[in-house]
Amino acid sequence: MTRRALSAITVCALIPALSGCGPMNYVVDSSGRPATRVELEAAPAAGDEVTSEAMSDALVVLEERLDTDEREVTVAVAEGSTIKLDVAGEVGEEDQPLLTEPGELALRPVLALGGGGASATSPDVPGVEEGVVAEFDAFDCGTPEGGGDDGAADPDLTLVACDKAGTSKYLLGAVEIDGSDVARSSASYRTEAATWVVTLEFDEGGSAGLSEITERLQDEESPRNQLAVTVDGVVVSAPVIPPGTVISEGVAEISGSFTRESAQALAGQLGTDPLPFPFEVRYISTG
Repeated sequence: MTRRALSAITVCALIPALSGCGPMNYVVDSSGRPATRVELEAAPAAGDEVTSEAMSDALVVLEERLDTDEREVTVAVAEGSTIKLDVAGEVGEEDQPLLTEPGELALRPVLALGGGGASATSPDVPGVEEGVVAEFDAFDCGTPEGGGDDGAADPDLTLVACDKAGTSKYLLGAVEIDGSDVARSSASYRTEAATWVVTLEFDEGGSAGLSEITERLQDEESPRNQLAVTVDGVVVSAPVIPPGTVISEGVAEISGSFTRESAQALAGQLGTDPLPFPFEVRYISTG
């Protein structure tokens, strides 16, 4: 996934003297699309710094996420830790994940699986240190720590993660494929299954990695035959790789309890570079 330059928007990250910076005015779109004003505040993890470079990167990502056939970012301004966007078109509540969540994708093998609460018994996890297994046992998805790590986990280490509902927890191996390996993502409705899915198309490196890991996992016993898809440290899907299954075409689907809006939002997140840190919505106003 490669970054592209900002087009038709103004970057004012800590440089208010630039032409076009300062107060923003609503612009009436010639196509009749409503004008929407969005204001966001950076919400980095403790110890992370909000730099002008990071805010400029965020502007690029937000423009890519919001630009669709129905809407277009016309002005984007970063001032300190605040981002202000003028959008020709509507921005609704269903779009908030695009605005606020980093969208850090990782595919990790499942090493152990349990219920969402702390456990008194330890699973047998070959090749994993006892201290790591003990941490997995004690982990409770109902605590604040169970809500994801915004992509901050070390990709080379194991990770304890929960599903969105907090009813299952996973001990996961090192990252084998990440968002930089995604060439394209899209959302579509599968009529035969009556469900929305998110389709990921991988580049050459990601395709080779997906083929290798699915060939390896198909021969494992449950739950080590599962491949977890995490976004910002939360497991959104963990499909079983059945015997004889090798994904060699470089295309994978994420399925779950998606609505049209949530599938499109996830596809929009995974189709861009991740945001450098989370944001909070100050307001969204359509004029």
